[in-house]
Amino acid sequence: MKLRSRVFISYAKEDFKFAKRLYDELTNYGAIPWIDNENLLPGQRWKPVIEDSIRSSQYFIAILSNNSVSKTGYVQKELKIALEYLDEIPETEIFLIPIRIDSCPIINRKLLDIHYVDMFPEWEIGLNKILQAMKINSDFIAQKINVSKSSYEKKYTSTIVDTKKKTIEECLNELNDFVGLESFKNEINKIIQSTMLKKEMIENGLDVPDMSYHFALTGNPGTGKTSGARILAQIFYALGIISKGHIVEVSREDLVSGYVGQTTIKTQEKLDRAKGGVFFIDEAYRLASSENDFGIEALHTIMGNMTKDDFDSIIIMAGYQYEMNRFLEANPGIKARFRKIHLEDFTPEEMLLLFEKACIKRKYKLDDEARKMISKKFQELYDNLSEYFGNAREVRSIFEKTVINHSERLSKNENVTSDDLKTLTIDDLPI
Repeated sequence: MKLRSRVFISYAKEDFKFAKRLYDELTNYGAIPWIDNENLLPGQRWKPVIEDSIRSSQYFIAILSNNSVSKTGYVQKELKIALEYLDEIPETEIFLIPIRIDSCPIINRKLLDIHYVDMFPEWEIGLNKILQAMKINSDFIAQKINVSKSSYEKKYTSTIVDTKKKTIEECLNELNDFVGLESFKNEINKIIQSTMLKKEMIENGLDVPDMSYHFALTGNPGTGKTSGARILAQIFYALGIISKGHIVEVSREDLVSGYVGQTTIKTQEKLDRAKGGVFFIDEAYRLASSENDFGIEALHTIMGNMTKDDFDSIIIMAGYQYEMNRFLEANPGIKARFRKIHLEDFTPEEMLLLFEKACIKRKYKLDDEARKMISKKFQELYDNLSEYFGNAREVRSIFEKTVINHSERLSKNENVTSDDLKTLTIDDLPI
């Protein structure tokens, strides 16, 4: 199935990688995208070619950044052309994708045929919103991504159409479904109860002290720090602490620039994107590696925003326990603003449960011999823990290798039964 017409993708030079990824994705789903770097031939004049291409495209996608919508930016010029043709050709649809932008001066009206698409925090959700607006049917998309139509609609369509936030009960069910993380679950349940009590007291005219909802999550790799931050975004959205449920995940590289003053700008852009949601900083202590480092500038920008009365975000810092403790002790002003929660390593029993859940999700089953062997393996890993043990990541890695070994083993057999296809044996374990 092809789209009824072409898709014009407008972008600034520095956003080419983003545009090319979108180009490749849309091509894969049967669209006919057009972008300058791919289609403009040497010697061709920009304006007539662009005008003709925009006029002949049913869908116009503008990737918006501060540079692209400047007065001299090509995206602004191309967007003006598309808006002019909108009245002329009413079936034209325009998509605006903000990726690094404070405001878009050219758009001063919201139209039904202008779609505002946020590709963050999840690319797939944004992409599928575009695909749906382009009326590519579920059968075709499901076929392209090799899933059933019902699975596609359950995973993507409902997520996009249903914009209602989750109830606190739904969030708690999701939290309690996590394997392990007992101290994290207990602490969050206490915070939820305190928050609900606080709301009740306010409704009855009582004065209550402010609560801090900023967190420092510590733990080894794979203990669920990022997953924990994501569920916290949903929980505090459900409780009305933040106005949105999204999460912006960053590391030092996303915030720090090598030039004076640029780090503040870069950090502020990310903070603005996180407004109403959660700002998650992985390995936050790397921002304070030395006094003369630009990372300190990023920290000052973050802390400065936190002091504002209208600050509508939750900051979550995460990292290894020793490094995070040292970072917080060296910065008492930061330590005082954050609740610290440590996420323990997974026990052998919890690792086995993670492995079995991965099997169920992929419709495999472990035979008894394999179960005993993998259980023994997890016990050995736990008995010889290092500070960099991968926990859930290690379990996922072992599971993926097991599945690969299973496929290789069956490929050598001539008579493979239905039960063989679903059963993982001791011969498949990478031990």
